[in-house]
Amino acid sequence: NNGTMGDKNASITGSWTFTEANKYQVVYNWGKDAPEGKAVPKDTGSYHKGDHYTVDTTYKKNDTVKGEKDGKKGTWTFSGWTDPNNGTMGDKNASITGSW
Repeated sequence: NNGTMGDKNASITGSWTFTEANKYQVVYNWGKDAPEGKAVPKDTGSYHKGDHYTVDTTYKKNDTVKGEKDGKKGTWTFSGWTDPNNGTMGDKNASITGSW
């Protein structure tokens, strides 16, 4: 009918296409310097843009561990996590940096 109504009911058919949303991860790193043997946390979750995630609490601000740096013994103090997304997934993996 090309948009012109004829003398009987018009039947219009539409269709949908499904596109899966991209999935992203939370990735932790120590940045510049960290005590030897302290592994960064692992987040095994899979997130979509706009999803909320919780920053790992294995290490909390002001936690201390004994360790060495440049061959000298001492104490490392954790300064905290930097999360540029503030717990909400953006459109790429969230890179969270821990500072000692």
